[in-house]
Amino acid sequence: MPTLIDTIELLGASFVITQGRYDLTADSLRTRGERPLHCGDDYVFSFTLLDEDDDPVSLTGDTLTFTAKYAVNGSTIVTVVAVLDADPTTGKFTVTIADTAVAGPERIVGIYDIQRLHGTEKSTLIYGDIEFLPNVTA
Repeated sequence: MPTLIDTIELLGASFVITQGRYDLTADSLRTRGERPLHCGDDYVFSFTLLDEDDDPVSLTGDTLTFTAKYAVNGSTIVTVVAVLDADPTTGKFTVTIADTAVAGPERIVGIYDIQRLHGTEKSTLIYGDIEFLPNVTA
């Protein structure tokens, strides 16, 4: 199983994570010096999937999906299919969440994951809690 090392570009900032739990809550983002997520904002997350030798994992023919759901009732907040790099052998993919996808205006708390479908094999790359702060300006 490859190790996932992701570089996420969030509003001009980048950070590296490894496969497993990675919370995107206001407190966890602030602790890492990153800006919290807000309802009604646009977000672009860029990732690179690398193996244990830090070499890119080919994503040729793969589908990667970001899904966030409410923790309480399990209904879907947002689902986005990732866009693979023009050359999928680079291991790069992008998840874009449009401002209208999570409009709020109330605070939204849930859980999320990014799953990879490789042939018939499905694997969870990262997961965690997610929080969108209220949208004050419509």
